[in-house]
Amino acid sequence: MCRWWSFHLGHFLCICSYPAGIDDSNGAELKAIGKALELLFYSSSIFHGVFSIILEPNSRVALSWIHNLDAAPWHLPQTINSVCSKLSILPNISFCHVLREENAIADSLSKQGLNRSEDFVAFF
Repeated sequence: MCRWWSFHLGHFLCICSYPAGIDDSNGAELKAIGKALELLFYSSSIFHGVFSIILEPNSRVALSWIHNLDAAPWHLPQTINSVCSKLSILPNISFCHVLREENAIADSLSKQGLNRSEDFVAFF
């Protein structure tokens, strides 16, 4: 399974798609948040001087897990801890929920990821 991610930096956009294995949509979305933060974390020199980054997940449930760790499923502690750790290090990250129906590109990338064996990242 694959999930997508996008973040806006003014006019900058990045989309990611990766094989996420077998998981429900909320767990896959949480892993996608982790992948996006990992990309930002390891590419910090590219984003130096950027004032804000907006991540746009389509799962309100995954977002609620980040804001309320006690609500997160027991089988995802490593993913939750990784996300929270990176959020504490990376400044000015915010989230904006986007309905899946409103983002056809992300939905398409997610479906393509069912056959994906490697990560896909594109910058615009």
